[in-house]
Amino acid sequence: VRSKIEGLSIECRPTLDDAHPLVKMSSPLLREGGDGREVRHRRRCVAVEVRPEQLDRALRIADGLFRAMESLGYAVEVTEPQPFPRNDRGIATQDAVPSETRLRFGDAVVGIDLHEGTQLSAAEGKPVLVLEITNPEPGVGRSSWCDLKTRSLESQLKEAVREIALNAVVKQAKADDQRQREEEVRREADAKAKAERELQMIRDLDER
Repeated sequence: VRSKIEGLSIECRPTLDDAHPLVKMSSPLLREGGDGREVRHRRRCVAVEVRPEQLDRALRIADGLFRAMESLGYAVEVTEPQPFPRNDRGIATQDAVPSETRLRFGDAVVGIDLHEGTQLSAAEGKPVLVLEITNPEPGVGRSSWCDLKTRSLESQLKEAVREIALNAVVKQAKADDQRQREEEVRREADAKAKAERELQMIRDLDER
């Protein structure tokens, strides 16, 4: 995978004319207004939360990232919002876990989102764009990238892909370990049950 990433050419296209299907699906929803936060609580939508003047660029970055991850064998998923009841000062209301964007490889799932940072970019005076891993593994490299004085977020996407893949490797290893532990517990339980059955058979024979 490392060699594939090093040879990867990530293109952020100048337009959204032939955008990734999930970007194409989300674009009109995100243009309804606001910064995308409310939309993700109501509709299945890519995790992009930026003001309208930054939306096209953020979607082009998401498009380039999605295509790059798919070329490495990852599946790009966008979840449905998950409604749940809540009590607000004694009044029953409804809220939702917002729609999430996930990159899946085997059992490993890495969440990502694009949002605006608190700093302003030196070039345009707008808030910098931030790409973030939402469920990073502790101690595994970087988990966020943003516009810098000398480097745009677009120019850092290969580094982001590398760290996303590294997080996926660690997550897969943990899933494999968990599966192995569960299998060992199951085998021990089966062996114990078998021994108990055989012991009971011996007791039954002795009673006869």
